[in-house]
Amino acid sequence: MVLKLICCHVEPDKRQAFSTAQSGWLDTRQSPGFIGQWGGWEIGQSHLARILSFWNTQADLDRFMIRDHDRIQNANGQHGTYSSIHVQIAHGQDKPSAGLPEATRFQPGQQSYCSLSWIPRQQVIPPDNVLHFTLADGPDSNLYVQFYSAADNFPAIDPPRITIQLDKSWTILAHL
Repeated sequence: MVLKLICCHVEPDKRQAFSTAQSGWLDTRQSPGFIGQWGGWEIGQSHLARILSFWNTQADLDRFMIRDHDRIQNANGQHGTYSSIHVQIAHGQDKPSAGLPEATRFQPGQQSYCSLSWIPRQQVIPPDNVLHFTLADGPDSNLYVQFYSAADNFPAIDPPRITIQLDKSWTILAHL
C-alpha cells in the first residue's frame, strides 16, 4: 500500500473555499488502484489541512498523477485556496487495502480522528490497528497512522505528533 500524505497551508479567509474544493476530488474514486482518501484540519494548527490518500501501488499513484490529477484540480479550483503545499510518499508495510480500520468509516454523531507519528526504526512495534509506512524520501524513520473515533479516547501510539480532526466531506472511498 502507498500513502500520499499532503499538507496545505491555508489562510483563514480561504478555509471554506479549500474545504469546498477538497470535496471536488470525487473523480479520484474511479482511478485504478485508488483505495480511499481522508483529511481534515490539524488540531492546534488550524491553518494546516492534512490529506491522506491511499493507493494499492506506486504505479497506480503515478498513473493517476499523470492522467487525472491536474484535470481534477483545475476543475475544482483548489490551486488558488492554499499558500503552500508539501507532499510526502510513504510505502506501507501492510498488504494493499488491508488494515484500513473500521474507524475510517464515520459513525453518526461521532467525531473521527487520525493520528500521525514519526518514530525511528526499530523503536516501536505498532499495535494491530496502526498502519505502518516507511517514508520514500524522508529520514530514517517509520510513519504510523491510526484512525480512531471520539469513543476510543486516544490513539495507541502516544503521544501522536499530529492529530487531525477528520472532515467527513473530504472522505472519498474507491468506487467498486
